[in-house]
Amino acid sequence: LGGRPLFVWLHLFDAHTPYLPPRPMMEGLYPEDRDPRDPALPWPPDNQRPSWSRSVRDTDYLLASYGGEVRQLDRRLGSLLREQAFRRCLVAVTADHGESLGEQDVWFTPEPMSRASLAVPLVIAGSGVPEDMHGVQMAGATRQLDLGRTLHDLAGLAATEFPGRNLLARRAAGASCYWNPTYRSELEAFEPDALLVGGYNHLTMLAGMRWARRRCVPFFLMCETWRL
Repeated sequence: LGGRPLFVWLHLFDAHTPYLPPRPMMEGLYPEDRDPRDPALPWPPDNQRPSWSRSVRDTDYLLASYGGEVRQLDRRLGSLLREQAFRRCLVAVTADHGESLGEQDVWFTPEPMSRASLAVPLVIAGSGVPEDMHGVQMAGATRQLDLGRTLHDLAGLAATEFPGRNLLARRAAGASCYWNPTYRSELEAFEPDALLVGGYNHLTMLAGMRWARRRCVPFFLMCETWRL
């Protein structure tokens, strides 16, 4: 790239419904001699029969298919990061939401206020990460906004205006819980319980999940444990 700065934002849509991994990615995840659509199998409960796969009778096959998609993503991402252009880069890997795979009896869809949806991975690695932070695992809630600020600072752009807080600075200060100021004005008319505590975004006083869905309350919880 001729020494020019490089920024890449890569959105990998899989693993996402419908789960359709390449056959080799299913190896060892589901018995090859088992037919997930075998008429002799009983139908699973209706909430385990997604609209995109109504003919499957064995829920384990859908779970295995999700695993196959994750495996495929892992291999493709690994191949990309081994390219010369990325070997000296700062890399962050995260997700916008998780997938419910039976937690709280929710299947194959993100449940907005569930742990399965909120507790997603966040990994920061590569050039710019201080040596004393290598391999460090951190606890506490974070926001996507904070990830952007952190990447700016690690890339030597600390003087650049960008909202959010440096996650590494939060660790140095011993912070593990903080009020999310970005949306405080939207919540002030209600009980102010939207605190990010212990990995959860609590909206317990906002008339429950139905209110949150109807009003589309935004939140930016990234993870409860993340690694550098």
